[in-house]
Amino acid sequence: MLPIFLKPKININLIRIGSKGDGGYYVPKKILNKIDKIISLGLGSDWSFEEKFIIKKNSIQIVFYDHTINLIFWIKLFLQTLYYFIRYQSSPKNLFKYFNYVTFFNNKNTEHKKFKISPKTDFKKNNISLIKILKKEKNNLLLKIDIEGDEYKILYQIIKYQKIIN
Repeated sequence: MLPIFLKPKININLIRIGSKGDGGYYVPKKILNKIDKIISLGLGSDWSFEEKFIIKKNSIQIVFYDHTINLIFWIKLFLQTLYYFIRYQSSPKNLFKYFNYVTFFNNKNTEHKKFKISPKTDFKKNNISLIKILKKEKNNLLLKIDIEGDEYKILYQIIKYQKIIN
């Protein structure tokens, strides 16, 4: 149990959006209507946060940046899911995740850009900096980052543009 002086005194009404696993997050309920765009760094196989957010606010624009999602990714996910389903009778829900991906990104408000987030932009290496992304953005932006430890490499870029991020 935490000592009283370490307990926060701020009471923020949070809402859970997305799955109960790694794909879901708590956000302050009061910012839901303020957000016009989500920039999501890192996609993986769970975009439930963005799926649920678009249900709550269907006018939201969502742009993903992830260079790792390609044909090899989908084949590995399919084979891994098939193995665990056969071997351990686990859930087969990821067997057809690719079709969910195609359906989700067929929406006019969603986009997947296959760039690696990096401290510096280098289009020859398919790298883009957060600064390059945020330069053209306006206020009311939600930035969601899950890029497997590389968050620390772009922390100063987040600080530089913190005024446009909710």
